[in-house]
Amino acid sequence: MTEYQGEERFADAEALDREVEARFKAVSDAAGVAPERLTILDESRVTLPASGVEATTYKVLDAESGESHRIAIDADGRRLDVDDLYERERTAVRERYGSMQRALHDLLADRDDDEEVPVLLLYAVDDEPIDHDKRELEAADMDEKRWDDMSERARARERDVAERAAAMHEEVAGRYDTRRKRPEEGRVSGPFVRAQLPIRALRELSRDDRIAFIGLDREKEILDYPTIPESLPTTRAEDVHSSGYRGAGVRIAVLESGGLWRPAACFNIGATQVSGSAASDHMTKSIGIIGNRYADGGCRGSWQGYAPDATVLVANASDYKDRYDWARERNVNVVTMSWHSGSEETGSDLSSRDVYFDYWVKRWPYPSVFTSAGNEAPDAYASGKGYNFMGVGNVLNDGDGDRCNDDISSSSSYKNPTSPHSDHEVPAVATPGSRHALLGDSFGGTSCATPVCASIAALLMSRNASLRIWPEAIRAILLATANYQQADGADYSRFADGKDGAGLVNAYYAMLTAGRRESGTTPQFRAHDYGLMTAGDFRGGMFEKQWRVQTYSSRSRIRVALAWNSRVIAFLGFPLASFLDADLDLWVYDPDGNLVAASTSWDNSWEFVEFTPRKTGAYTIRVRGYSVPDSFSSWYGVAWTTHYDLC
Repeated sequence: MTEYQGEERFADAEALDREVEARFKAVSDAAGVAPERLTILDESRVTLPASGVEATTYKVLDAESGESHRIAIDADGRRLDVDDLYERERTAVRERYGSMQRALHDLLADRDDDEEVPVLLLYAVDDEPIDHDKRELEAADMDEKRWDDMSERARARERDVAERAAAMHEEVAGRYDTRRKRPEEGRVSGPFVRAQLPIRALRELSRDDRIAFIGLDREKEILDYPTIPESLPTTRAEDVHSSGYRGAGVRIAVLESGGLWRPAACFNIGATQVSGSAASDHMTKSIGIIGNRYADGGCRGSWQGYAPDATVLVANASDYKDRYDWARERNVNVVTMSWHSGSEETGSDLSSRDVYFDYWVKRWPYPSVFTSAGNEAPDAYASGKGYNFMGVGNVLNDGDGDRCNDDISSSSSYKNPTSPHSDHEVPAVATPGSRHALLGDSFGGTSCATPVCASIAALLMSRNASLRIWPEAIRAILLATANYQQADGADYSRFADGKDGAGLVNAYYAMLTAGRRESGTTPQFRAHDYGLMTAGDFRGGMFEKQWRVQTYSSRSRIRVALAWNSRVIAFLGFPLASFLDADLDLWVYDPDGNLVAASTSWDNSWEFVEFTPRKTGAYTIRVRGYSVPDSFSSWYGVAWTTHYDLC
């Protein structure tokens, strides 16, 4: 390096120091907190395309008072009101797109007005919550009659919503003269109506206040097939099986198109919805991952698979809404699907399918839903996106049972571009999706990883039956215990490649965590909790309830996860069919009360931290709520674990 080059680099460093110092002072002034008391928890550049605003958003902490703030600063260093910023964006979106999905709006831009397009309409009908409090329910104590009675009450309410949506659709159809354009089946499910309408009518409907959302109605299967030997040990699922938990009493619905191409006697199938569609490798092989006894061309031997004692329901109608509704009516506890809506044409929005599933996930029987987080094409949006279910990535294992030497597949998605803050959204976790020998063939890819993860969820439910109705707790447990994070060569980070999400699922740690619920403040090595949080439960921005995780070794690792639900209806008249109406963060304090770890994403319905404790003792878990509306109400799950190995 020449003397001149050294001086130039030194000058650049000094310039950068001055820039950072100026930015820190601007944040300090905007927050009204002295620099020596200010801690910046999160900094993110955000561009809001509809309103054209560019700003830097911050979450900051006053170390002296303990108060935290959300602020935004424009290019000139002026403070912007964060809530006002997003309100302006929602208003601009409404003015530009109406209730139409943005990608659908762009797709129709250059097409003939008379061309018909298949769409899913979400009508803005009042949708009251189910009239029971699941906090009072313990699934282990519920007999079949009570399950059926509660399910029927929920379905009766859903039928009422569907009837009101159908009546509204008739009124709208008459106004826009679209009745003759609708498909013969006139499918109505809850507030959703499936229709095929001319583009001219869609443009008008997008300005009708009775319609909350219009999205493109389509689906596309992901087909990906790597090879060879079994990978049950990679997830430590065999340790859970040896403890006696194999999925008994749990109902798993496989949502794939097509029928079975192997004899039904080879599968532990409880019920089948026959569609008459062609046989599907995905359908058959997903069932085989859960549990089958197929070997060498014949059916013999004991059940094998990840959840061999679970009951499998085959939901294989040709329409994805039919599949889900059929499974939901049978009180399934887990749903696995390795197909999804979206392509290059649908862009970066939430798909209509995501909206639909997010809506139904929050209704009885509250299933835990797992979907593949795969890359469809270089420019396509990342599949697996949905605020109320888990996107699953694919780990390529070598079949030796060693969790520490496996890599993530390039077919797995890692970041969903719909987040204006570039938050890490998918996948949430990863499981082995390749090198499974079954059914005299092989199965792999994200399509295979998804039923693996769903099966492990079933194992947790057989360990603790109450978790069958708490998908929020299942999500938190899987996130908190997925303790191998080097599958993609990097620890979890909002801003890093992170294709394995929170890491490779560890069924054994998950089983231990699922076995202990801690609803108080007794310190625990690993445990979980679940419940309801409302706006009234927050004081000074902090959720009143807190938990404590115990560690006696500074050589351990602590992982904590929080999961909650989105609001899945129109919000303030805006076409945000799946909307996070509260920004929650996860904070962890050491035994002396110092904040030592925080997860501060903006656009996720889950938060996750992992850290090495600097001292032994009890660490406190707290939830910080930003801009929590008075109407906020959501089920939540929280889980934590102390562990001593990275794999």
